[in-house]
Amino acid sequence: MPTFAVELDFAGLLVEVRLNDVRVYRDSSGVPRIREDRVNHWIVPGPNLLEVWLGIPNGAEGEKADEPSFELEWFAWESSGSTRRDAERVAGYRYRQELQLPTGEMRRVWDASLEPARNFGEWAWQRADGDPLEAVDRAGIVQLLQRLHDGVSNRNITTVRKTLNIQNEEMARAFGLDARDRDTGQRAFLEKCVAAPRWRLEPLRPDELEFHSQAGGRLVFVTDKNGLPPVRGVSGSTTFDLPCGFSRLGGAWTIVR
Repeated sequence: MPTFAVELDFAGLLVEVRLNDVRVYRDSSGVPRIREDRVNHWIVPGPNLLEVWLGIPNGAEGEKADEPSFELEWFAWESSGSTRRDAERVAGYRYRQELQLPTGEMRRVWDASLEPARNFGEWAWQRADGDPLEAVDRAGIVQLLQRLHDGVSNRNITTVRKTLNIQNEEMARAFGLDARDRDTGQRAFLEKCVAAPRWRLEPLRPDELEFHSQAGGRLVFVTDKNGLPPVRGVSGSTTFDLPCGFSRLGGAWTIVR
């Protein structure tokens, strides 16, 4: 089972990494970070376009500002669980200090087109309609979010699982898991969250939602005004949130990521 991962090490920059016009990671804080994002669920058959967008944060001058730096490496390996074996460096990019970047915004500074020897087949979002979002589309997405929110609020985990059926199947396929096992694990986690003596679900505020179209409009990610998942909560010391990546399939909105 192949695993594809993008590793980032950066400081003092606005950062966005895209794979096939889907935002894999974005950070506008400018603070130093080291992270790894596994991207199997964004790998498509044929060429895959990886892009790096960088910029200078506002107010990044002065002695306390971090020296701008950025390094990306794309690795692939045959995995057993989460263990790497014979990881292969597929591509990489390192920021050069002489590169002129805009302040307060980002521009594309690097891209690479790669065609992995193995992929995971076609995803539902690739077949989705890519028309511009209209008011009726936003209403349909909000209705689906409300169904998720009500399901958790009412401890109706069956409704939640049915709403996430495509997302669960495709994420299982992407990472070599049995869809039934993944569904069982997700159900057990959510049931534990809502059964805790102290738990809280954040209210859903439709008027404060932000809609982010990606992949030519075939994917829409939804956040609240602070960039957080709109269906989220806390149970004891555990925080939880539900997926919020939507595609329009056959005229109906569905959660796919």
